[in-house]
Amino acid sequence: MAEAQIIVSHSRESGIVAIASGEQYPWAHTALAESGLRRDDGVHHLPADGNGTTVVDLVKCAKRHRTSVHTSSRRFIGDAARDLARQLPCQLDTSVEICSHPAWQEDLVPWIWDSGEVGRALQHERIPYAATLTGTVNGTTLLFVERPGRQLDYLVEDDDSTLL
Repeated sequence: MAEAQIIVSHSRESGIVAIASGEQYPWAHTALAESGLRRDDGVHHLPADGNGTTVVDLVKCAKRHRTSVHTSSRRFIGDAARDLARQLPCQLDTSVEICSHPAWQEDLVPWIWDSGEVGRALQHERIPYAATLTGTVNGTTLLFVERPGRQLDYLVEDDDSTLL
């Protein structure tokens, strides 16, 4: 894995989004800022007005900052989490959890209920971001991550097995 990388994906609501990742993630943040992407809760967005920065500009700037750029084959995890929340029978708030530094993915462990597939993924794979879906009534939280090694699959963990 690169010391610093930018993961680019498409968001239905925000257009092109980018997330900094890697042990040297500050290099990626610098490239994103210099490229003119605006930051909102750890997620960077290309300007929506169509003027200014392009993905090509971002790649050029990232190279100057020793940062690689990777395009995700998946849609933005925040969109996927909101789509899942709409399909469930309870009211859920969604948020994206950014784990720019590899050690930060340990912050996701409190949402793990058992040592199943999500737990194994957190122990053995790099998870640079996840989404949480939190029940507005009972506070139960689902952890939603992309399944490592699969292009379209996701993993969901219910923190107390009451929603699923």
